[in-house]
Amino acid sequence: MSDLAWSAVLLAQVVVALIVIGGVFGFLRWLVSRLVGGARWGVRSLLWLIASASRRLALALQAGTAYVAALAWRAFLAGARRLIRMIGKGLARLVARRRDGSRDRDASRARGTEDPSEDAGEDDRESDDRRQAQRDSAASAYAEAVELMGLTGVEPLTNALLKQRYGELIRIVHPDKGFPNRAFAQQINTAVTIIRQAHGWR
Repeated sequence: MSDLAWSAVLLAQVVVALIVIGGVFGFLRWLVSRLVGGARWGVRSLLWLIASASRRLALALQAGTAYVAALAWRAFLAGARRLIRMIGKGLARLVARRRDGSRDRDASRARGTEDPSEDAGEDDRESDDRRQAQRDSAASAYAEAVELMGLTGVEPLTNALLKQRYGELIRIVHPDKGFPNRAFAQQINTAVTIIRQAHGWR
């Protein structure tokens, strides 16, 4: 075979090799572009799923927080209603006892002025009865006041503890805090006065 024929065959082989290499590179480029495109789509899908899950989780947390807050508020209102009813009953009993004690003292004074001719023994007995009635009335009023303040069974009862409980109750029923009835605050003040007088506190 001549040199020209060898040159032609060699040229043909180079051309075929270049075509094959070009095809391989083209296939690789296509494959890489597909992989990159798939990776981008996968990343976008993952980010979308994360964002969607985050929004749903945030909504669920908001709903759960609102529900728990509503339950806590209902429990607080129920407790406040029970406390107010307890205070009202205690104060009503306290006022009734004080009123009954005042009536007994007035009746005793009236009996003393209407019949000045009673002998000394009856006067002493009536005086003792009056003092005993006053002591019983004061003890009953004190017990009612302690029960109203929620300090029943607290030993020792101190002035500091009384002040602390007064602050807790008055913050709930004070008219300046929006409580509609002023009588509760007045009755709490009366109860505190009775307890302080009984112990000699200021």
